[in-house]
Amino acid sequence: MKNLILTAAMFGFILCAGAQQVITSEEVKVGITGETSREDLMHLRQDMLVQGVDFQYNPVFDMQRKLIGISVMVKAGEVEGQAEVKDLNQPGKAMVIHLQKNTEGKFAITCLGKCPVE
Repeated sequence: MKNLILTAAMFGFILCAGAQQVITSEEVKVGITGETSREDLMHLRQDMLVQGVDFQYNPVFDMQRKLIGISVMVKAGEVEGQAEVKDLNQPGKAMVIHLQKNTEGKFAITCLGKCPVE
């Protein structure tokens, strides 16, 4: 019972601590913030590749290893986009990557860069 409570508490913390990441065959919706680590970026790249999305990135970290900026290139089939966010160390700032499949079954970029939160 104690483990169940601890697991539920940790799950709740994870949901509150960061944006929801969705990477499926129909949609990619990712938020990259100042709390995103090198390992997180590597996992995002791997997960997107599985869905046919090439995610290239060039991160900028400060002396405390916090992400302060990032430039990205996203390519899915014939669709390609680039964006850069330099102020990830500011509260509420994020690089948003949002792709959805259209009626033809191909990914379209819905948002890339600083986008309004839905």
